[in-house]
Amino acid sequence: MTVNDSDEMVKRTLSLQWASVGILRPSSGGPRVVFVDMDSGVTEDMLDAYIEGLSRDEYAVYRPIHLNPNYNPNTDVMTAGPMAKFALSIVYGAPQDTQFLFGNGAFYSAELAYESALNAGIVLGSPVRLVTLLNSPQNLDPQFRQLLEAHRYCEYEVSFDSCWEGQVENLSIVTTDSLISSGALAKVYP
Repeated sequence: MTVNDSDEMVKRTLSLQWASVGILRPSSGGPRVVFVDMDSGVTEDMLDAYIEGLSRDEYAVYRPIHLNPNYNPNTDVMTAGPMAKFALSIVYGAPQDTQFLFGNGAFYSAELAYESALNAGIVLGSPVRLVTLLNSPQNLDPQFRQLLEAHRYCEYEVSFDSCWEGQVENLSIVTTDSLISSGALAKVYP
């Protein structure tokens, strides 16, 4: 597994701790992770394959505090939970969202976790406007800027700077940090 280029660009631009996020689910072969792949879109893989090559300090596991207060890991070992069910049953195979738009049938990493939690009745913070996270387009990672320059909002703009003002700067996005800082997640590993 490799981190999506766009996830890594967002991480670099916004100085986030984590680039990607996945949703854990049990399976008879061991834990699996539902995530957004650059080529396959919303897909899943074995946890071991997802974290292969990472050291213990390069990933963490968080669990929504209010996901299911009656969940018992000793007896419910095969219960996927509403977040994984949404990702696998409703949006599995949906493409990667390089436009960072909600409701367009595509997903980026943090958006998949955010919308899966919303489907379970859990609010993992609020999306944040890019202009709140960055004070100017000059602070964008060059690759992330290039991705945003190709945004459909910029298609008819004279320059990216004019597209940034009033268009791209107002994109509301979810980040891995905003998910964690929502107060709705508890760290369970490490």
